[in-house]
Amino acid sequence: MKDALKDAVDLIENYGGVILTGVGKSFDICQTAESSWHSFEISAWAMDPIKALHGDLGRLRKGKTVVIALSNSGTTDEMRPVIEKIRKWGNPLVVLTMNANSWMPGIANVALIIPQTPEADHEVTRAPSTSALQMLQVLYIIELLIAERKDYTYAQFKENHPGGAWASGN
Repeated sequence: MKDALKDAVDLIENYGGVILTGVGKSFDICQTAESSWHSFEISAWAMDPIKALHGDLGRLRKGKTVVIALSNSGTTDEMRPVIEKIRKWGNPLVVLTMNANSWMPGIANVALIIPQTPEADHEVTRAPSTSALQMLQVLYIIELLIAERKDYTYAQFKENHPGGAWASGN
């Protein structure tokens, strides 16, 4: 995954803007990453794929915005029409999934495949828990790699994040 992470960071740096998209818990992860990335001056927006089909695709600069699509299974049907439109427009696609054999990694510029690990309650509901944390962890790693490449400093972070214990130095 190390090379794929580097490739994803290269795309983000070269294009400048990022749309994060996913369905269900994956979308919640997108929203968390969007918020965190703003503190590091990374232009990112979370886009619900259903809303995308009803006008939010206008957030993308055709061919100029990187799209990061999250799907645990890599088979999320709700994502297909959005990804098809994104690919038609020539936007770079990064896919984050546990399923290397699904349709999504096969059409991505970069596929970030996280290890298949049992969910915390795998015998009860198989609800996303471990996989959700892994996806969020990968997005945080991307954030920190970008910050490192930009020589981002604590002083810059503090400018964008003036509230809370971090800003006060505690």
